[in-house]
Amino acid sequence: MGKKIIGAILVSACVFSATISATIVVHAVGRDVNVTGDVYEFSKKDSYGFENSEATGTGHVDISIVGDVTGDGARKGIPAYAVNKEEPVSFSYAFDSKLIDAADEEWHLVSDKSKKVNDVTLDEDIQKGAMVLQISNDGEKWITVDESVNVFAGETTASFYEPTELELLNGCYYRVIVAYELGKKGKDSKILFVTKKNYDYQKYAEVFKAYLYDKDGYTDSSLDNIEKVRLGKRIRTEDEGYARQKDIDKDDPHYGWDLGEFFISGFTSKNTIDGKKYVLKNVGDTVTLGFYLSQDIDKLNGKDALSISRDKDGYDKAFEISQTDFGRGTLIVQYTDADGITHDPQIYNNYLEANLSPKANTAVKLCEEGDYEVALDYEVQNDNKVVFGKSIFPEKTHYRIAFSFSVRNSNCMVYTFDSVTGSELKNGNVTDNGFKIDLANSQYLDVGVKREILEDGADGLTEDTKFNRKARDGEIYTDDGIYTITVKNKAAELESEKKIYVGTNKILKAYVLTGLPIPEIQDKVGQGATIAENGTIIETSGKEIDQDPELAEDVVTDTAEINETAEVAEQPEETESVAESKFNKSFDFGVVAVAVLAAFLFFFAVMKKKKKPVITATDESIEEKLDAELEGKIETEIEDTREGKDR
Repeated sequence: MGKKIIGAILVSACVFSATISATIVVHAVGRDVNVTGDVYEFSKKDSYGFENSEATGTGHVDISIVGDVTGDGARKGIPAYAVNKEEPVSFSYAFDSKLIDAADEEWHLVSDKSKKVNDVTLDEDIQKGAMVLQISNDGEKWITVDESVNVFAGETTASFYEPTELELLNGCYYRVIVAYELGKKGKDSKILFVTKKNYDYQKYAEVFKAYLYDKDGYTDSSLDNIEKVRLGKRIRTEDEGYARQKDIDKDDPHYGWDLGEFFISGFTSKNTIDGKKYVLKNVGDTVTLGFYLSQDIDKLNGKDALSISRDKDGYDKAFEISQTDFGRGTLIVQYTDADGITHDPQIYNNYLEANLSPKANTAVKLCEEGDYEVALDYEVQNDNKVVFGKSIFPEKTHYRIAFSFSVRNSNCMVYTFDSVTGSELKNGNVTDNGFKIDLANSQYLDVGVKREILEDGADGLTEDTKFNRKARDGEIYTDDGIYTITVKNKAAELESEKKIYVGTNKILKAYVLTGLPIPEIQDKVGQGATIAENGTIIETSGKEIDQDPELAEDVVTDTAEINETAEVAEQPEETESVAESKFNKSFDFGVVAVAVLAAFLFFFAVMKKKKKPVITATDESIEEKLDAELEGKIETEIEDTREGKDR
């Protein structure tokens, strides 16, 4: 009876251990996170210049990222977070409310009449707390995109910034600077008969940094690692119409630095043919044109005298855009469709300033196949003559970043459907009804159709080409014959081919289905083979010759010189580190289960020994055997687990 109980316990424990090891999975759950900040303390006359200061003290502000957020290590020493951009994501703050209601004799928030926070000059006084939000694409050069003053005079907890879609798409560094002043009443002093109220003051700057990216949009840093096309180069223009290029020499205010870079993302692959740039997309891809601004438009190249000015009377000769208020930079995008029709240009005025707006979406989605012409026109103001703090005779120069590219579907195939039933016909299929061609909205494919028939000749049935011409979308073919459909995608440098038979001739059905030469098929029929309705050849031995499943797909050839055959990407294998990690988790649970089992059996054995009165020689030998068997099973279980880990 005891052996049965112990055996049942062993089996149950092993099953429990295996189940735990196989089913436990660790998931990282996204949630709100607090961002750790550095705290800097300053005296009354300081201007919160933390760049060359040492972080000390304890802060009074909490900064949180609210949304579906998951920690993901660090980028350049800055905490990184993956966010689900399908859920609302925002930055929020919480200020210590005790500092609002504290008595005069205790530290409390006071109003600061200065405007300088580190290297940022605010439009208004700081008052009861200022908050500056900056972004960067490299974690080093920071651009101010949002600033607020008198922040803590109202709510001590609130949201203050929502990252834009473009920022999350490409990954973005954020820096939040919070500046405020505290004061408290000290001991009064007297000068003669006048009582003087004394106060102590302490300024604080709290600096928070984080890197955010869309966890579904890419892995790691998007600007460096996902497929991307960078386009455009700055030029200087001679007139206000942004025409006629002029050299940028060493005395030019734009000499030696760039405003930013245009990029295209969201595509499948890219190609360049005869100097023309193509971006290739699959169904469902959203090709996006964006501009990553790398300069502070109020302090270009780090110089207070240089800024992007408002071009109130701008126009563009190349696009024939009339004179209008271009604002601080204007983006122009013109689209030409597959029929060669050039559409009116889309104009995005004040584009550079919009890049800094928390609510602006400056990404341009390009879902249609076609050719695109793009230009960014902007005016730079050089305030190199300042008198009594005022700029006189500012110099203004005009610049342009222009480029072109084409968007194409990456597929190299057409769909063919039975003209009566509507069912899809694949390579090697036969139909009595005829078929229709569907280009699947790929407007730039070069599609040809060749029709061949068999005619009686001196040597028997011979092939005769009836036509070989270009195909049109939606065209229907019903005449009997073998149709060879060829598709060329110039931009992707791919070609594909499929064969379909229309008619009832069994020899041709077999030819299209099996790919065997017609003379060979005729020879088999002459030896007694039969042909089924679908073209399958049935030999006298009963062997069936039909189509290889792989031949049912379109035959695709890569025509690029550097790729003579299309490569098929293999499924990524699980890395050793991941596999070992999973195994170690399973092993740990297994060891725990065995250890618990061993402890339970040890306790069971001890209790049993305490209960038995006298053991006869026969009973003792039985118990010794039982104990030895039990000990052996435990050792075997532990040894099996160890061997499993070694494997």
